[in-house]
Amino acid sequence: MFVYVGHIKQLSLWLYKSTS
Repeated sequence: MFVYVGHIKQLSLWLYKSTS
């Protein structure tokens, strides 16, 4: 579960960087 949360956090960061 923790890994899943971490993956989502990383994905969100990547998306933010991509949109930036």
